[in-house]
Amino acid sequence: MRKTRRLVVAIGWTVSCAAGAWGLDLALLANRRIAIPMEFSDLQYDASEKGLTGTAIQIAPAECGYRASVRFGDGPGTAAPDFQAHDVELWPEGEAVGVAELGTGPYADLRFTIDADSGHAGSFLGLVWRDHLEGVFHFANGRALQVRLPLLIIQPTGTLRGLPGVAVSAFHQDSGDVSPPPGFEASVKARLRMAGIPILQYDNDVPGQPLLQVIIADQEDRVDLELRQDVWLDRDPRIKASAVTWSFGWRISAEDRATARVPAFITDRFVKDYLEANRSIPARGVQ
Repeated sequence: MRKTRRLVVAIGWTVSCAAGAWGLDLALLANRRIAIPMEFSDLQYDASEKGLTGTAIQIAPAECGYRASVRFGDGPGTAAPDFQAHDVELWPEGEAVGVAELGTGPYADLRFTIDADSGHAGSFLGLVWRDHLEGVFHFANGRALQVRLPLLIIQPTGTLRGLPGVAVSAFHQDSGDVSPPPGFEASVKARLRMAGIPILQYDNDVPGQPLLQVIIADQEDRVDLELRQDVWLDRDPRIKASAVTWSFGWRISAEDRATARVPAFITDRFVKDYLEANRSIPARGVQ
């Protein structure tokens, strides 16, 4: 099976402590919302510096509240590791804001701190807008860094419209032919079934051969979902190829890795987009 590079998507929804960790609210999924997870980034490779420059901030739901991580592109020879933030506050909390309600105003305030052992000790204070994040890092050494980071990707949902279901398959990105524990694949299938999305056989005759791949990236401690479908090239409709038409991924906790499960908020991102794309189409039976 050919393994392709992945894209990271940027939107999801808020999970509150009262609702329970990783809970799936189907009523919320029926609405068009902007909430978390989000990733904002202007990281890029600078050929002259031979290293990454820029900054990236990820925000995701936690069991109670929120979690965030930061990457700094510090130039030549740097790997730009993820630094976990602490004391993460996103205000106002509660129900996500509808797109029509956002207008041009800010969505929320964001603040967090970074520990000294990261080499970037300090704090961040900023505003989350509809399509970007802006704010200032204040580091313990007295330096300040002002950033304006675009929302990395807004996931298109049109490619999910009319899908009668998806096949699901998991593999290790970094481990050759070694199969991952079956729990990763099973956890995704369970969430899809709970939302009423049919699970297709791996070998099927559905047009486009839709396959939701569960990609476990061992070296990066993350899991990605990629929906692959057969497509035809616009420049030559006689040429058919398998392509990624939807994707979403995030870092996973040590607990999720130990229990071989994909965090529900990752799978629920696919569920949300699938339901939104197909809400005017009569539901089909679940396998």
